[in-house]
Amino acid sequence: MWLKPDHIVVYDRAQSQTAGRFKRWWLQLPQPATVSGARATMQTTAGQQLFLTSLLPANATLSAVNTVEQHILDTAADDDPVQTRLKVEAPGDPTSVRFLQVLQGADAGAGADTATLIGSDDGTFAGAAVRGAAVLFPVNLGAPLSSLVFTAPASVTPFLITGLTPDAGYTVQSAPGPGGRREAVGAGGRTKGGTGWGGGV
Repeated sequence: MWLKPDHIVVYDRAQSQTAGRFKRWWLQLPQPATVSGARATMQTTAGQQLFLTSLLPANATLSAVNTVEQHILDTAADDDPVQTRLKVEAPGDPTSVRFLQVLQGADAGAGADTATLIGSDDGTFAGAAVRGAAVLFPVNLGAPLSSLVFTAPASVTPFLITGLTPDAGYTVQSAPGPGGRREAVGAGGRTKGGTGWGGGV
């Protein structure tokens, strides 16, 4: 999900039929990244920056992979200028895992915005709040949404909820609550899926 002008929120579902298979999320980069905890930073030769904040899995391991590693040499295209990568790995080789990344483009000297993990009370939706907006994704695909309740920072609006039925009607209720604002979305109402809304509208 692109949040204009500078952020992209990426949610990936990874699952294997057999236990003990690694789960990794890769990002191709034109310059090597530096890693500090759950954040990676890359700077282009012109000084522009790309920040990545990893929110899921909670214990993910980030590592910069460069061209001296044989795996990169074996898989990079000839004369491809993009030959460095960032690897986000789920420790323990879980059978099922969800990856959630927030990417931010920034000018030279700018700082990274804070990205916060948010989710529904019942664990069926997960997402991120960043720079006044929030995005939620269904943890599992398939069943249509009947109800969704979550807490977001009080300053956040709009909310972008993926996985809704296009043109279906939904109710939206908003009220102050502990830790921010409580948002409740239910099937049946005047707000149409696919149009988006601000909290409480």
